[in-house]
Amino acid sequence: MIGVNGTDITLTRGDTETLTVTVTDASGQPYELGEGEYIELVAKAKPTDAEPLIRKVTTDGTITFDRADTWDLSTGKYAYNIRVENGTSSYHTIIEGKLIITAVVDDAAD
Repeated sequence: MIGVNGTDITLTRGDTETLTVTVTDASGQPYELGEGEYIELVAKAKPTDAEPLIRKVTTDGTITFDRADTWDLSTGKYAYNIRVENGTSSYHTIIEGKLIITAVVDDAAD
């Protein structure tokens, strides 16, 4: 199960889910990614951690979480942000919030 409440995303550990990100400009109009631009989601246990636990990149706004992305994570809250980047010098954070990993009912590990 995936759910979005404001900027918080809830995801059941180990589930395969899809999240669609829509980018708009300052006036609320749809923003088309330019050549070389992409959308990146990064999740970390703490924002100051060096390495992300999850990193997803898309050019069409569709972020797919595979089973392996969350299976080894403990249930709880993680920091995440979504940015529009061009890979060299342009970084624009468009969303930041909590990624909440919940337990799967039949998982004996939790």
